[in-house]
Amino acid sequence: EQVQRMAREASARLEDVENSLGQQVVALKKSRDAMLDQLSDELKTQTPSAAATLLLSLDNELATLSLKRLPTVKRRLILEQIPVKRRIELTNLLR
Repeated sequence: EQVQRMAREASARLEDVENSLGQQVVALKKSRDAMLDQLSDELKTQTPSAAATLLLSLDNELATLSLKRLPTVKRRLILEQIPVKRRIELTNLLR
């Protein structure tokens, strides 16, 4: 009986940890989305050359997520300003 009680307590603690982690993940996703929205708003106002320079400082994942938030024409104009090797990588990730 003591073993069963300990198992129930451990299970309850584990459930609490899972719930807490789930809430943290949701908060992190909201924060990331807000940051990406800000970044894409900034990219929309910049010239394609300036936007490309900014994107070159980002890793592929962040650059791709930012580009996905842009209108197709703006995205194409920015990609044209990025060196070919990186442009191909980003284009493949955008698919």
